[in-house]
This record gives sequence, C-alpha cells and structure tokens, in this order.
Amino acid sequence: ITIDSQNFRWYHNEEEFNTGSYLGSVPVQFIYQTVASKLESGNQAAFSISTSQWYDKTRQEQGMRDFYFACPSTYQMDDWMITIEFLRTKAVYDAYAQKNIPVQFPLRTGAHITKRKEERKDFQTLLYDFGG
Repeated sequence: ITIDSQNFRWYHNEEEFNTGSYLGSVPVQFIYQTVASKLESGNQAAFSISTSQWYDKTRQEQGMRDFYFACPSTYQMDDWMITIEFLRTKAVYDAYAQKNIPVQFPLRTGAHITKRKEERKDFQTLLYDFGG
C-alpha cells in the first residue's frame, strides 16, 4: 500500500510496485470515509475506506466501493487512518482554494477588517458567540 498527496494505491507484490502496476488506485479527494474495523477471520487490526470513485488494475474508472485493509498492529492502522484523513482534508481544501479565495482569519482578538472606514466590523462579539 502506498499513499501520496493525490493517490492511495495498493499492489500485489514489490515487483508490481516497481513497475507501477497497481491493483487499485483511489484519488485521495474521492475518499469520503475512513473507519476502523475488525476482520471477520480474527482480531487483526483493519480499516476501511469508502470512495465515490476508484481505478482498477486496467486503469478503468469505477464507481462507489468500500475497501478493507489489514494491518499488523493497531498503531499502524491508526497511522494509516490519520494519514489518509489528513491528505483527504488537504485535497478537498486545495480543490476549494483553487476555485475560491483562500480563507484567512484575523490574528488578533478584536481585529478590524476594513474595506473603507465606514465599513468596519468588530469581530470581538462574533468570537464571543463561538466561545472564543
């Protein structure tokens, strides 16, 4: 199994990995859920990813599917799940930021954002409403 900022891929063996012949590939932005689970054949740590799109070994686009992966330890499973969730969130934000203005927040409490002097807005009360 490999993951980078764009794809989650799995291979049958190291030779296939070296040649780039994956068994399956999921673009990270199409993963919509990652869940810890147990394999039916024992207590081995496992997790599933749910995806709205993936590619098979012939590189043909496929539809929705859940994939299950086993890990030697719970620690390794947690590491995979955290990594997948981080990269998935980053991919979704990057896609949003390309189409929209990146989100920026005031650095100081009570900071004013001013387009013109008469359009000042005090964010102190807004932060208070959200428990800030």
